[in-house]
Amino acid sequence: MKNLLLFAGIGVSCFVTGFLVCFIWMQSRPEADSPGAGMESPPAGATAAGAGGGGGGNQNARVAKFETLDLDKDGLLSLAEFTAGRKPAEAEKWFKLRDVNQDGFIGREEFMPFSAPKTQ
Repeated sequence: MKNLLLFAGIGVSCFVTGFLVCFIWMQSRPEADSPGAGMESPPAGATAAGAGGGGGGNQNARVAKFETLDLDKDGLLSLAEFTAGRKPAEAEKWFKLRDVNQDGFIGREEFMPFSAPKTQ
């Protein structure tokens, strides 16, 4: 009986310790570390004209992000430029989604949220 109580006490204390460590770790993570950060998809039913309710803050942030990624300042993002700071497989997936005209580059219009035309 003593052994059973000892094992139960150890198990409960390990569980509580693990839970607290995970909780503290999740609370200390910045939002930018979350998977897919900066690569949001539009909400269901969003359109280019009505998305975001005219909020210029996100638009300005996206323009600044585009300017930062466009290292050669040609107004186009190559896959190499787009991959900066992202996992290569994830970057390639998002690059293909944004490269609507499939020319191998993402222009400013393709990069901006909700601006890329829907393909059928």
